[in-house]
Amino acid sequence: MALFLVTAKQPRAALIWCAAIVLCAATMGALKLGLAACGRPLASVGLTSPSGHAAMSAAVYGGFAVVIATTHTRWLRRAARLIALVLVIGIALSRLILHRHTALEVAIGLAVGCSALLVVVVGIRRRPPRDLAFLWLLAAAAIVAAVFHGERWPAEQAIHHLAGRFDLLHAWCVRGA
Repeated sequence: MALFLVTAKQPRAALIWCAAIVLCAATMGALKLGLAACGRPLASVGLTSPSGHAAMSAAVYGGFAVVIATTHTRWLRRAARLIALVLVIGIALSRLILHRHTALEVAIGLAVGCSALLVVVVGIRRRPPRDLAFLWLLAAAAIVAAVFHGERWPAEQAIHHLAGRFDLLHAWCVRGA
């Protein structure tokens, strides 16, 4: 999306997009790192690792819908919003169905992702991009999906490895009675 917006001569929109996605990823990384470094202090309430999939799907797919909705016809705006909603809900439910996360972890991920989405909404509404070629965006998204289909990024393993190296985080951990 950022590359698409830059090539569409919308650098402000690209900057807003990047800020929102980085904010979402950094927040999720900090939450996961903090919980891992503290030895999972909230596991008893079902919180060991908030869902990054839920967070990023809300930010990314919701952000796509927001950008598309700024410059296109009513039916395309509605379709984009509906598709984004279906994808976000489907991904959130998949985390539960596959037993990868608890409902609380998915809810936290969705809250973080929706917060990042709000950054896109506010930023784009102030000065919406004009004349975006939707078909080029669709083509770029299809290429990215094809290239990365089936790829697994070992983010969780990297966070656990990093958490083991951050002894200084232990001072912030809540100690049991």
